[in-house]
Amino acid sequence: MTLELTINIIGYTAACCSLTSYIWASNYQGASDRMLFHFLNFIGAVGIGLNGYYYGAMPSVYLNILWVSFSLAGMVRLWKYNNKDLEPC
Repeated sequence: MTLELTINIIGYTAACCSLTSYIWASNYQGASDRMLFHFLNFIGAVGIGLNGYYYGAMPSVYLNILWVSFSLAGMVRLWKYNNKDLEPC
């Protein structure tokens, strides 16, 4: 398998992850309160960013760097909220 084919597979898979999370958020209230939503956005942004970098599409790369940070922030927020009982008194 060539590098270009690998990059294309990553890009298409990432686009499917992003599209899935968007459809989920559009159709189900509270989807953004689920870790899977943020994880799909994270995987989508990383993959699309890698694909954009390979092909020299720097605006896409920069946008997806921001998208990765938003997804990570959402995952951290949910992790802290879900684990608040584990914190010491």
